[in-house]
Amino acid sequence: MTYRSPTAGYALRPLAGNPDKIETDAASFIRLADDLDALSSELQAIGTSDVHRSKGTDALAELALKAKPEVDKAEQRYRSTAEVLQAYAPQLRKAKDWIDDHQESIEQAERDWEAAVEAAEDARREQRSLTRVMPWEDDPTDAELTAAQGAVSSAEGAESTAKGIRDERWESFETVFSTWSDAYDDAVAGVDGAIEAAGNNDGFWEGLADFLDILGWVVTGLAIIALFVSGPIGLALMALVVVGSLVLLAGKIAQYATGRTTWQDVALAGFALVTLGAGGAIARVASKGAPTLSGAIGATRAAARPAIRSGMRGPTLNPFTWHRPLSNRVSAWGQARAATPRPGVLVNGFDSIRFGGTETGRTLQFLNTARSNLRQYPGVVNGIDDMIARATPSVASQVGQFSLWSVGTGLDLGDKFGLVPKSDPLVRL
Repeated sequence: MTYRSPTAGYALRPLAGNPDKIETDAASFIRLADDLDALSSELQAIGTSDVHRSKGTDALAELALKAKPEVDKAEQRYRSTAEVLQAYAPQLRKAKDWIDDHQESIEQAERDWEAAVEAAEDARREQRSLTRVMPWEDDPTDAELTAAQGAVSSAEGAESTAKGIRDERWESFETVFSTWSDAYDDAVAGVDGAIEAAGNNDGFWEGLADFLDILGWVVTGLAIIALFVSGPIGLALMALVVVGSLVLLAGKIAQYATGRTTWQDVALAGFALVTLGAGGAIARVASKGAPTLSGAIGATRAAARPAIRSGMRGPTLNPFTWHRPLSNRVSAWGQARAATPRPGVLVNGFDSIRFGGTETGRTLQFLNTARSNLRQYPGVVNGIDDMIARATPSVASQVGQFSLWSVGTGLDLGDKFGLVPKSDPLVRL
């Protein structure tokens, strides 16, 4: 249960924020501002000094002078922001420590006052009950009335004392909370003012952050779609997933280098590529010696044609049946193809996960269909069973692929929905 102060309605709860971290960030901003100031001086020297001009061209000097105002704006923004944070951190620490030290006593005072109010009301209720005498009851004695009045006076006195302690503690809390709240508002206004005064708002980095957020969802969506699509379209989708993952990693590294994201974001982007690579490596090991789809189709049809042809009627003495060997051959070819249709591009997504790709599932889909259609030919079925056994990855491989996918997808979606704990970036957009 969260209590609120009786006058201002402030919630009694620990304050968010880490004053030590804020002071560390402010110090980092100061160092960054100092570096920018040094860079600005160097740019000024390159743009105006004859010594530097002798080392380069007029174009370089022009670029240096053009870049200097932007560097100056960034220096002003970070230095002013640091000064605001340095002023706010002690205020937060003071209020945070006070509330941590006094929250339990304030809550206890509130409970004590509530209990005293209830006890006083019970005493008054008991006193009123003495004055309500039914015709068949005896009137209360003077001693009973005196005792009831004494109980009321005692309970009301305890209530008054409890209320005084409670009000005093709440008043102290409201003073501390109000002082911190004003400092917080001043800090927010100060940071906004620093950005406005500098005249720059990191538009490029904000745009990059938005782009990477959108790209992350696109890559996740394509990766899910690629589980159900095979063939050239599936390969194209996976290529887009790999390229998108590389761009995401490069963008996160750039953000981290400028303090605009955390190492956890970089690690998550890198882990996505690691899982793709590890999954591919497991699939390559598991598929060693396994038939490909085209190989399975060719081998199955080659075995099916003579088996089908052997069951057909051959030529007789009738002169009109001389053509049967040729027609049987053509018919066997057609029946073999009909019994071994090439699978479509859509596949089972769960098979794609545990097999580490779509092609193994597609090959097994073809082999199982062919086995069902050619089950009356034992020799052909034996060959198909052998290919199924070689094409099916081991249990260990399937468990490894499923584990990689589960961990990678869980971390990816957890990050997108804010469920993965991360530290704060140095520069907050």
